[in-house]
Parts: sequence; structure tokens; C-alpha cells
Amino acid sequence: MTVTKRTTYIDAAVDRVFAYLMDIERHVEWSGELSFGLKRLVKITPGPLRPGSVFESTGHLSSKAGMEDISTVKVVDSPWCLAWETVSSGEGRENTFQWIYTFEPRREGTGLTLTLEGRFFNPTPFYLWFPPLLWLVDRQIFGREMEGGLRRIKLAIERGTAADHWR
Repeated sequence: MTVTKRTTYIDAAVDRVFAYLMDIERHVEWSGELSFGLKRLVKITPGPLRPGSVFESTGHLSSKAGMEDISTVKVVDSPWCLAWETVSSGEGRENTFQWIYTFEPRREGTGLTLTLEGRFFNPTPFYLWFPPLLWLVDRQIFGREMEGGLRRIKLAIERGTAADHWR
């Protein structure tokens, strides 16, 4: 079940938007400060992203909790879809997040949608009320963070901070 999704319009060709997001190490530039906020990101698998590529990251919040993130690319369908699964683990627990970016050509630009497709816990919280409550909170918190990230991607591409790199 989809946790939340957000969409923005970027005044740039779909190929350019896709290429910007394929440069995975640049995600630190726009990731944010809370849930999305990355302190570092390192590609483990050399070469261009492809299904099975792995990258490691540490977020601002997860580093405080002693968590490490390992992401595995699941889909690279240029220029339509980019998806990966992130496993955040540490201190006897593990959270799994499924992220999907979809790209839609629109007139002179691109519709970019970011979806948090799933979030799973190990061990599973045992309180019956906890998972539905967390799902509602996640929708709000992650939704707000996703909007901020999409806004920063849009600005980077439209203002040209990413333009010279991708022409």
C-alpha cells in the first residue's frame, strides 16, 4: 500500500530531469534536513546505476539513532522510472523503504512524482494501534519532506545549478 506520493512540474525536458536524478551522489544536495536529510551518500557499485546497483547513505536522523542505510536499485527505465529499496538498520531493528520516481513528459517540461511505496519494520511493532498510527504520521512527515525535496530538485534544474552538468 502506497504510504504517500507527491508531484511537481519541472520546466525541463524529461531526459534532463532523469539524468539529474541518476547522478545518485547529488541527492545529498537536495535531500533536506529531517527524514530525507542525508549527511553522506556513497556509491558502492561502480558505473552507471542499473538494477542491482548499491549505494550507502547516512541520514541526519538515522545517524543519531545509530542506523546505516543500504539502498539497492530495483528499476532503471530511462526516462520513465527510477526506483530503489532502502534498508535502514542498527541496534537490533530494521526499516525498509521503497522509493519510486516516475517521469512524465508534459508540454515543454516534466511531471516528476516521488512515491514512498512501502515502509516495513523488523521487528514489527506489536501494539495493534501502532502501525496504523505510524502510517498516518508517516504520510504527513514524509509528504512534507518529499515536497521539500521535489522543490529543491525543481530549483536546481530550473535555475541552472544542474544545467551545466547535464547539457
